[in-house]
Amino acid sequence: MRMAILLLFSFYSSIIVAQTFTEISNIHFDGVRQSAMAFADVDNDADYDVLITGRLNTGQVVLKTILYLNNGSGYFERRTDTPFEGVIFGAIAFADIDNDFDQDVLITGKNTLGFPIAKLYMNNGNGQYNLVEETPFEGVQSSAIVFVDVDGDNDQDVFISGMNADNIGCTNLYLNDGFGNFTKLEDTPFVGVVDSAIAVADVDNDNDEDILITGTSVPTVAPGPISYLYLNDGNGNFSWKSDTPFQGVAAGALAFADVDGDNDQDVLITGMNIYTSQDNIISSKLYLNNGSGDFSEIQDSPFEGVYLSALAFADVDGDKDQDVLITGQNIELEQLPYGKSTKLYLNEGTGQFIEQSDTPFEAVARGSIAFFDVDNDLDQDVILTGWNTNSDPTSITKLYINESLVFTTQVVNEVDFHLYPNPIVTNEINLIFQTEQFENLEWRILDINGRILNQNIEKAYTGENTIPIDLSSLPKGTYFIHLKKGDQLGIQQFVIQ
Repeated sequence: MRMAILLLFSFYSSIIVAQTFTEISNIHFDGVRQSAMAFADVDNDADYDVLITGRLNTGQVVLKTILYLNNGSGYFERRTDTPFEGVIFGAIAFADIDNDFDQDVLITGKNTLGFPIAKLYMNNGNGQYNLVEETPFEGVQSSAIVFVDVDGDNDQDVFISGMNADNIGCTNLYLNDGFGNFTKLEDTPFVGVVDSAIAVADVDNDNDEDILITGTSVPTVAPGPISYLYLNDGNGNFSWKSDTPFQGVAAGALAFADVDGDNDQDVLITGMNIYTSQDNIISSKLYLNNGSGDFSEIQDSPFEGVYLSALAFADVDGDKDQDVLITGQNIELEQLPYGKSTKLYLNEGTGQFIEQSDTPFEAVARGSIAFFDVDNDLDQDVILTGWNTNSDPTSITKLYINESLVFTTQVVNEVDFHLYPNPIVTNEINLIFQTEQFENLEWRILDINGRILNQNIEKAYTGENTIPIDLSSLPKGTYFIHLKKGDQLGIQQFVIQ
């Protein structure tokens, strides 16, 4: 039974139900380890599907890449007619690379034959994928992928790092021509790495995306594992920022988030540094940004040091700050079945975190984490994969539904939009907003009790967009429209007379 504590405030405040997660046992995901995972609405039905790679929990080496389609309520079914090659030690990233408003996907990793791959699959708009036969992407394993518009031309370029077929680490940037054709950018400053992680963010507030790379350089050009920050000049030209405090790590994870509410991007980095003292060989370190791209380490953070790790930020308790879930191996040597960890840390709003006790999450390493609202109830659910801590360790894939309900009647302006007409005397309202690039935005109509009455994911074009919404089924009264853009939210009230 779902348990909740309801706190009701005035009409213009919030309704909050206490945060808790529940494992969903009636969805049969294949358990995987050495895995990667990513969410996207692949079939344009206004819910989020999930693609998962990894090694199955069998005696034989069986590698899979499996697409699970969401029915809109958080129930997933496997799609069997996919062309995806099974991999381990890989990465997945979705992006609309050809500007046709559907989610294409790039997959890297080590295939069944032991070769590193990097394969691009194009979406036909209904979740049917076809392999792109000729791409410039170098196959890699122990890899990472990030799509980002590095040169400001409103298309998705891509970073790919990992170990290639010659057992050499590489970090390559490929530029997109806007139609999904990529060209490798030569003479970049990026160090080639294996056991890598990549994250992008505008760390210096100059309206372009910078990149942080961790991993072990192969061949070695630095003293062991590295954590290098490269600043973008706005045109896709990068320069190494040498004066950072980041500890070099490999076999780790990293993610940017504004943890202290000062509108700049801080970063959490986990992993192993085999060249440091025994006390520091594994770590999970939080670095705060001063707004100009200069970082300082927080010395007394509560995070347990892990490697073979995964981490993800999300506002799990609806208090408008970024909490974090971290998995990984928490001891120097892998002494099975012990030493694995999955811990949720709640943010107090200023970047101070407290470990949440009594969570249902299974402790894992060699896995992946992804937060998304899978059941369309306006909170962040999570899927977790990895190798667990049982006496006979097994690969798992588990969905945990967030029992929080976060509904606010406050006007929120993180995403700027307006409604016309308002009040409404007809059967239609126009949602009007501006975007700076092609993207998908999600809107929801809620009543004053927080119930979702209608929702959709819309294709937004560069410039002003007007979305007509049919309200003919709604009676007279007060309602709210939530407009979501990534992690940002805009809320406006309207009245039907």
